[in-house]
Amino acid sequence: MPRAKDFFGRAISWIAVREEKRLSRLALAELTDDQLADIGVTPAEAKREASEPFWK
Repeated sequence: MPRAKDFFGRAISWIAVREEKRLSRLALAELTDDQLADIGVTPAEAKREASEPFWK
């Protein structure tokens, strides 16, 4: 039984991390050019990052 708990715990953790990345990339895609400049990211960099699949 401990192996199953460990597996499911890791799976839930993996899903949570991927969801956080997905939401961050969605937010990044909505920033204006001025907001991107404030954080030191070019529009091209933001577009490239936002287009990454959730599992990366």
